[in-house]
Amino acid sequence: MINASLALGLALAFALLWVFFGWWIGRRVQSHNEFALVGRNVGLAFACATAMATWVTSNTTLVAPQLTYQFGIWGMIGYACAAFGLLLFAPLSQRIKTLLPHGYTSGDFMRLRFGRFSWWVFLLISFVYAMSWLVSLGMAGGILLHTLSGLDYHLGMSIILLMCVVYTLFGGLKAVIATDFLQAIIILAGVVGIAIVVAMNVGLEPIHQKLSSDHPKLLDLLFPAAVMFLFNNIFFGLGEIFHSNVWWSRAFAFKGGVGKKAYFIAGLLWLPIPIVTGFIALAAPSLGLYPASADMVGPLVASQVLGYPARSFCSLWCSPRWHRVWTPCLPQRQISSIKIFTCNTSTQRRAIVNA
Repeated sequence: MINASLALGLALAFALLWVFFGWWIGRRVQSHNEFALVGRNVGLAFACATAMATWVTSNTTLVAPQLTYQFGIWGMIGYACAAFGLLLFAPLSQRIKTLLPHGYTSGDFMRLRFGRFSWWVFLLISFVYAMSWLVSLGMAGGILLHTLSGLDYHLGMSIILLMCVVYTLFGGLKAVIATDFLQAIIILAGVVGIAIVVAMNVGLEPIHQKLSSDHPKLLDLLFPAAVMFLFNNIFFGLGEIFHSNVWWSRAFAFKGGVGKKAYFIAGLLWLPIPIVTGFIALAAPSLGLYPASADMVGPLVASQVLGYPARSFCSLWCSPRWHRVWTPCLPQRQISSIKIFTCNTSTQRRAIVNA
């Protein structure tokens, strides 16, 4: 465990760095369109990075190992199936860009297509979901810092939340996407590096032998609870992505023709991450690690095999990505009218929905 004072210093230094970066990125933002949607001009590289990194939250760094620790093989595969949401959202993002070339939020579509009553119902559902997600991410960051360093839970959580809010206010979505790009590179390098170290230091055969003798259910493909989780998480991942403004706002921000490619590539890039982080959790019994809370198994294994530097790394980079739901579902400007084209099996019909 690293010293709490050192953890506080690292967290504050990281927060100041990210706030400065957000200010630096956003200093040339001149309009609301640039602040909210980066001028609708995000290219493929940044689009792929932000789509992939947005789906890597504390749920991936903490919950994916936890589910593997609890459900075994199907735990990691089931969580990885959340990538289906990104893959299936790819063609929809292109359709969104076509239907709402001047849209800002998912709420715009609901209001224009289904009317104000449905829009208010949608806002209520989205608000409850967004607040629940934000609270869980903030809690995860505070718990992680407290576990690795003993830093007060409320203090660590507050630093993370304040940091994300402030740099987003300075730089808008442009700052969010820029930090996503950097963190996507670090995430991919970090999880692959840790998995390689675990495989080299612990070994695949010792891990398998330990699980087979002491925890055979984790390798059982017919484990009932794990099979139930597998199918449940597939549907959860689809529902979460298709309604959330986090993904709609990025679809609006991408250049024309970029969204479909970006979300598909992001889904493929994200798919192995839960499997890699889950594999890390399977090494816990071989290392003699039995955490009091299952959601901390990933960081504990990483800190065990990498030592002191890993604790500092986890303190900085495994914290939640609170800026994911930075844009509300309210329409941020009035759109006078929109043409929506729908098809049936016999004829193509056009419906014009007026706001």
